[in-house]
Amino acid sequence: MDISIYDFVYYLTFIAMIIALVSTWKYECSRYFLLFLFGLEAIDDAILPITLTWTTHFYLYCIVFDLIFCIPIIYRKHIAYWIYQKTHWDFFRRVYNNHHLALQEIGLLMLFGVDIAINFIVYIEVWLYKWKFLDQLFIKNNIRLNVVLFINFFTLCALVTYAAKARAREEFYRTNKAPESSTI
Repeated sequence: MDISIYDFVYYLTFIAMIIALVSTWKYECSRYFLLFLFGLEAIDDAILPITLTWTTHFYLYCIVFDLIFCIPIIYRKHIAYWIYQKTHWDFFRRVYNNHHLALQEIGLLMLFGVDIAINFIVYIEVWLYKWKFLDQLFIKNNIRLNVVLFINFFTLCALVTYAAKARAREEFYRTNKAPESSTI
């Protein structure tokens, strides 16, 4: 079985997400965030074989899915509040009241931004190639795979760091509670 370094790091990130989820299970905010990411990653992996056949629009798919991956980071607190209003499950109220943005989440947003940028550039490059404005796909063939490899590697690092710091982060925010006006 021959596996490339690109595939190895990609699937290692998925495995790290599972390990991070298991190791942070007792911390509700971390569990909620990682379950959200894990669900999106599972959907992405499920439809990846289909999207790989979209030769031109695959890069547009990557852009859209990167934007979707930003949702659990940017809107997680609002989504928890909305779910709490609909279901009255106390878990979502606690997540809403105790949510705090972690440094690793900001790092993930930056990584998604880099991925969006490289995929946008490649998407434009592919169209220019199809319209015969370019003779070769230099960025797609020589740069994109390495950039994606580093993005996946740093995503792996962010997930491991997020999981490793979950306990300290939860304890810090538990002892330094926000004013009651921001809770429901």
